[in-house]
Amino acid sequence: MAETVFERDELDLKANDVFSGKVVRKDLVRKVKVGANVPVFVLEYLLGKYCASSDQMAIDMGLQVVNDTLADNYIRPDESNKAQSKVKEKGSHDFIDKVKVRLVDSKYWAEVENFGHKKVHIPDSYVVKYERLLTQGIWAQVKMRFEVDEDSGGRYPFWIEKLSPIQIAYFNLEEYQELRKRFSTEEWINLVMRSMGYEPQGMETASNFFSSPVWGRCVKETSIWSSWVQGALVKAMPFKRYLHIPRYLLVQQLLRTCLGT
Repeated sequence: MAETVFERDELDLKANDVFSGKVVRKDLVRKVKVGANVPVFVLEYLLGKYCASSDQMAIDMGLQVVNDTLADNYIRPDESNKAQSKVKEKGSHDFIDKVKVRLVDSKYWAEVENFGHKKVHIPDSYVVKYERLLTQGIWAQVKMRFEVDEDSGGRYPFWIEKLSPIQIAYFNLEEYQELRKRFSTEEWINLVMRSMGYEPQGMETASNFFSSPVWGRCVKETSIWSSWVQGALVKAMPFKRYLHIPRYLLVQQLLRTCLGT
């Protein structure tokens, strides 16, 4: 079966410009040569970082950077000893891994999941800035360094020097509300629909979809709303593009736009 080629239109280009680094072409995810253990949102983050371009040559170069980054920085669960050795021998190295923090007595310790170490030094500033580290933990790009901790007799030689979240560790709604002003109502409805998996092209107006009897019942009935929106609406079509906004906020914003609330 021939691969579907999506042509970017003016709305795509505008979204890329306004939401720089937050728009991902979902069709590119299938082109990344990685193992099954890499979370999809990790791929999306890297694609948004290196492939946010309308130029095919730049996209191809970005895909190569993504593949190289994953090959060198993503830690597989069975490669923890190899990763620790790499930090020791090189002095420092960058990794992509899940980080969770716990407070023991008066000190914060980071557990770096696939790296295989539960007592990694981490600056307090990251814990204060990203509270999710203390609950579910977050996937992040981590710069790890090796330095013998004499106070512990050398038992805890790993230190997080820099941590850049991949998952949204905090959400700045005000920023999105401000950027939304750069779109017309119709543009915003179309953009939100694309982000949820629907292609508004071919409809007379995207907003007509939401005046249908089925949608009206979904708005009125909470139980129908939950099952239909999270099921049929989100999964009815393969995602063409994905904007990094939590889905419930997408749907909430779409309702407010369409219903004028």
